[in-house]
Amino acid sequence: YQQEPHGNQPSILKSTLRIPLRRVLPEDVLDPTLMKIKGAKTETKDMTTAGADWLNGQQLMIKKDKALVELEIPNVMEKAYDLELYSTAGPGYSSFSVYQEGGERLRVADTVVKEIYPLPARTLKNVKAAGGSIKFVLDFQGTISLDAIRLVPHREFITDWYLLGPFSNLRENDYRRPGLDFAFPPEKEIDLNKSYSGVNNQSIQWQRYTGGKAGYEMKLRQWIEPDEFVITYALTYVYSPIDQSAILLFGSDDAAKVFLNDQEVHRFFDLFRIAAPDQDKVKLSLKKGWNKLLLKVENNFGGYAFYARIIGATSEIKISSNKTR
Repeated sequence: YQQEPHGNQPSILKSTLRIPLRRVLPEDVLDPTLMKIKGAKTETKDMTTAGADWLNGQQLMIKKDKALVELEIPNVMEKAYDLELYSTAGPGYSSFSVYQEGGERLRVADTVVKEIYPLPARTLKNVKAAGGSIKFVLDFQGTISLDAIRLVPHREFITDWYLLGPFSNLRENDYRRPGLDFAFPPEKEIDLNKSYSGVNNQSIQWQRYTGGKAGYEMKLRQWIEPDEFVITYALTYVYSPIDQSAILLFGSDDAAKVFLNDQEVHRFFDLFRIAAPDQDKVKLSLKKGWNKLLLKVENNFGGYAFYARIIGATSEIKISSNKTR
């Protein structure tokens, strides 16, 4: 039961809302009613009587009207995604397949059950985007449901960096760590051949590190010693054939700053956080030619890493730590 507000007597929940979850939807799923659909009639169906497994307590019912049913997800930023589709099986629900022109076909709902049942996600791999949208085709007879859609981007992280560190964090306590706002030498000059005094008066120099496949996390603990209560700089260059805007998607452990062409464009500071992709979204104004991208990554204690990638450029860019196109 649930407690009514203002101290009133508790009321009994509907029995359907007490059904244990059979499917957990990720927090970042999309509402399928926001898609553009051609070749079908649609309606929104209330699913609250069937349990709590459906996004916003409803699902999108799609009834075929033409030979092909085309769906479009607008306003996407990536070049490619894995497409997760959530649907329902039961009386009155047809099985269906999904595909993209020239791509593989995925059977989404092919389970025959006597009662309404929320199906787990099925994933169509490597779905391409074009013109800022994703288009794909449904193949079925009768009526189907789309309960939720999730786009998992194919992330291409920057893996070519020069690193310099560790510098002292100047840490006084967990909340007073002024090292992030102290201008160490890389904020004043870039000289890849010069040595500097780091933590414990050790001599440090710029060292080039390149990652492996796309999706690589720059784990600073592999190269920086000591790696707690320190500051490290990461340097690379972005070549743009024109003046244009782009977006840096960045994640760090812990605090960080971003500089573009010697101008601070982003600052994040907190007690700590675990590095993950795309935690921060930073607008970049790229000029024609080479643009200097400098990251300043601070570690309080524990893990030490960052992720960085650039999306949203209208004209293709190149990234190289030694300005090689």
